[in-house]
Amino acid sequence: MKKISSTLVCCLLMFSIAGGVFGQGSFQNLDFEAVNISPPNQNAFFPFSEVFPGWIGYIGTNQATQAFYNGVSLGAALSSVFNRSTGYSNWVISGNFTAAIAAGQDQIINNSSEIVSAAIAQTGPVPPSALSVRFRVGTASRVSDLRVTFNGQIIPIFPLASGSNFDVYGGDISAFAGLPGELRFTSHPISSPLSKTYLDNIFFSDQSIPEPSGIGVFALGTLLVSWRLARFKR
Repeated sequence: MKKISSTLVCCLLMFSIAGGVFGQGSFQNLDFEAVNISPPNQNAFFPFSEVFPGWIGYIGTNQATQAFYNGVSLGAALSSVFNRSTGYSNWVISGNFTAAIAAGQDQIINNSSEIVSAAIAQTGPVPPSALSVRFRVGTASRVSDLRVTFNGQIIPIFPLASGSNFDVYGGDISAFAGLPGELRFTSHPISSPLSKTYLDNIFFSDQSIPEPSGIGVFALGTLLVSWRLARFKR
């Protein structure tokens, strides 16, 4: 019993860095659960505002008028949302829906083989007490090709925790607390011409991002807990 208790305490201490969630201002549908498609088992193109209520999409520098529902791009630059009733059900991060942002060929807007980025963006005020923006990224994502920006300024992101099929990332948003602006997530074709980001559960937190050394300590602590659990199961 003593080993179990100490392990649980370590887990609770480490996951406390996930931070508090509070009012998200006028930002909406940050978990992609507000899909407005009926019946829900279709897989086709729909107006962007129905697949991503509250969001605007971009393919390269052009605004996207359509998004795909219940599928993932196989080569085109595209943003989509899929649910648990598809072949991608194991990639749903939480809730019923997860977004996929894929760089690729500019086929949808310009019918071109040119490789371009894909992005989703939303404008609103950052909560006054926000110190960080946090979100979940599917483990099949190319996180190195993901850029998070606010009003065009890059927000460096860092890994904070891990789940069954996702990692939690966060970036310092404190410089923009209380200010209105555009929050954008972009998949760039850097390491691959078809670079995908699986995205879910975006939120603003009143907890700061740990210093790089603190993030290293967190990672070391996670390994320690895994080792202790493995020892206990023997």
